[in-house]
Amino acid sequence: MILLLDTGILGQLCHPAKATFQPVAGWLANLLSDSDPQLQVILPEICDYKLRRKLHHLVAKGQADARSLQRLDDLGRLIDYLPVDTSTLRKAA
Repeated sequence: MILLLDTGILGQLCHPAKATFQPVAGWLANLLSDSDPQLQVILPEICDYKLRRKLHHLVAKGQADARSLQRLDDLGRLIDYLPVDTSTLRKAA
């Protein structure tokens, strides 16, 4: 099974201290701890870009903590990225 994380889920994973987002963080942690070789969790680079851009903006305005960016970086070390290229974007469209 291939699981693509979208920007909404990704945003929740970057703010796991918020009580309403903790179930999402727990869900992904359970998936990643499962040793199912059929499971592949993928983060499309376009989603990383969109969220990272927004987080930088919010941090600069004092509306978010830089730890959210660190969490995004940490997540990128745990799961695979789907590169953005013309072919990928055309398929997505």
